[in-house]
Amino acid sequence: MKKIILLTVLLFLSCSSDSSDDGYGQYDNGDSYNNSSDSGYPVSVSPNGMSDYMLSGKDRNGNISGNDPQIEFKVGDKISFTVSSSGHPFYLKTKASVGTADIIMGISNNGTSSGKISWTPTQAGTFYYQCSLHADMSGMIVITD
Repeated sequence: MKKIILLTVLLFLSCSSDSSDDGYGQYDNGDSYNNSSDSGYPVSVSPNGMSDYMLSGKDRNGNISGNDPQIEFKVGDKISFTVSSSGHPFYLKTKASVGTADIIMGISNNGTSSGKISWTPTQAGTFYYQCSLHADMSGMIVITD
């Protein structure tokens, strides 16, 4: 009988949830962002003149903030860029270059200056975000397995 009661208590405790869980976990460094929701990693994009994109949001290392930061994700992460950069088309590319060459294929709304771009990387590598008109408005995206 004691075993049944103990088993019932253990089962109850293992099924309990902590209502303070906000979906933010920690990796070994204590700063990383573990997004367990379906919303993915949100990244807001706006221009800083004609020289930089200002990004804010989350990546695998935690908070993103500043001009043209390097951002890091894993294969399969859902990344959602909310772009508000009139006159500065925001492209996700395989090479840092102005113009519309070298874009990552299969991304709808790639190159928008106002709207959402959603991307779920399928392979590891180094990619770039780039204004098609201004060479300095560029940053690196690192995707790992």
